[in-house]
Amino acid sequence: MSQIDMLINQLQNFEATNPPDTNVLTAWKIMYASLEPFKRALNNNDVVTIIHGSMQYNDPHHLDLDLAFVARDDQQIRNGYIAIKLDKIQDAFEGLNNWPSLGENQGHCHAEITPFSIEKIKKDAQAYESGARVFDGQNDSADLFLAYILSSKLVYPEQEEMYREMQNQAQGILRSSPILRNAVTKVLEETLKTRQERNMEKQVPRPGFEPG
Repeated sequence: MSQIDMLINQLQNFEATNPPDTNVLTAWKIMYASLEPFKRALNNNDVVTIIHGSMQYNDPHHLDLDLAFVARDDQQIRNGYIAIKLDKIQDAFEGLNNWPSLGENQGHCHAEITPFSIEKIKKDAQAYESGARVFDGQNDSADLFLAYILSSKLVYPEQEEMYREMQNQAQGILRSSPILRNAVTKVLEETLKTRQERNMEKQVPRPGFEPG
């Protein structure tokens, strides 16, 4: 776990040392406003909302929206009421036309909405370790979900206690599953590599710009 902890600390350093610019702050405000109609339903059903990717790391040059919705058990995610809400959240973001305009997005938000549960990850981990299933990094997502839980940013501070509980459960899964521990390490290494490359992009002067 020490390697995973070290990678998470390095990612947190990127988050802390890259203050948000105007476009990032605008994107956060739009996100909160768009989620507001669904906030009570998510909180009442113990569905934790976290964000990862460009907005977490205040990267104004690749400003897509990556949200994950995490529940304790699979039934919460399968709940028809929550499934409908998540579909409506996806529709709400796809319908936006006031997102900060960057490159070719022309003010439209590219949103990735990912729901998953701790219970499903536990079942997957047990299947991998028992040999009932072979972990396939191309088609299985348990490693990504665990990486999200451990390294993402919480959207609603009032969900802090529940989120920490889920993070503790995720760490327990990794301690009992060498297969997923190795896979999550690779996911975090790739995430850190991406952040480092993006950080270098920001330091390269744009054509016609002379550093002062």
